[in-house]
Amino acid sequence: PIVEFYRFWSHYGGKPPPYVVAFVNSRSGNQTVASAIKAQLELLLRRNFSNTDGSNTFLAGEVCELSLVRENPRHIRETILRTRRAIGARSMRFLVCGGDGTVTWVLQEIEESKNECPELFQGEVDPPIGIVPAGTGNDLARSLGWGPKLRRVSDLVNYVSWMLNSA
Repeated sequence: PIVEFYRFWSHYGGKPPPYVVAFVNSRSGNQTVASAIKAQLELLLRRNFSNTDGSNTFLAGEVCELSLVRENPRHIRETILRTRRAIGARSMRFLVCGGDGTVTWVLQEIEESKNECPELFQGEVDPPIGIVPAGTGNDLARSLGWGPKLRRVSDLVNYVSWMLNSA
């Protein structure tokens, strides 16, 4: 996915397109919904995305499957660090799909990544983080204005749009 990002950017030039790392755990909570969210995100990423102003943005990115920490406890951190090494903070976006526990877990991994490799995070602002409230507890998402709960998987487009316009 990172190669596609740079191909698009080098071909069209200008401001780099956003690169989204979407965190999804398809093995927690309602697995059917989580799997549908993951599938929808994989359809949205690596395609042109229509912005609210009518313009198009190439949406590069990848889905980080959180359940893979069972096989590799450093999976999340390695994804964050690998992406951070390749993509500048202003182009990077994080999208966390889940409830309060998932959001807290990913935020802790981001902080641990900063502690482990502080040189990757110096001098630039932190990447914007969006939340798709898809858990049983969505207090954080609700208090930040992201809404109380994802009603339909098709609403992911709205969450992606909000995240893109947040920076």
